[in-house]
Amino acid sequence: MTKKLALVTVTYNTDHNLPFFPPSLLKNNNTIQHMYVVDNASQDTTLEALETCKQSENLPLDIISNKKNYGYAHAINIGIRKALDDGYTYICVTNNDIIFEAGFFTQMLDDAQAHAIDALGVPASISDQEIGFGYNLDTETYAPKKEAS
Repeated sequence: MTKKLALVTVTYNTDHNLPFFPPSLLKNNNTIQHMYVVDNASQDTTLEALETCKQSENLPLDIISNKKNYGYAHAINIGIRKALDDGYTYICVTNNDIIFEAGFFTQMLDDAQAHAIDALGVPASISDQEIGFGYNLDTETYAPKKEAS
């Protein structure tokens, strides 16, 4: 089966994350085929920054703008439904304050396919000092499921 991965995230007044989030995805653009950003009626410059990033970086990005803030779970479901309708077999649900290192998604997909895993979680620990600065996730942070002995 061909690996077909989409990423879904929700924004709400998160223009401060956009200088580092999309560039980290570009380091994985050989694995991530599409991004869906569901915006919950941001009042800052989030939508403008996303459009600028989409144009300047030529990102395969759908921006779905909600008229009001529906909350995280509802917005994530909107993005997942769109990705499924578009035929994606793997969907990564993430926050937009994470920095993904190159190779992160390749390893995750390889492990998912090798072990017939339908859902993967990413362990991450954060501290108050890191909030708003991006949390680095690399191929060492992601650990595949251990085989039973």
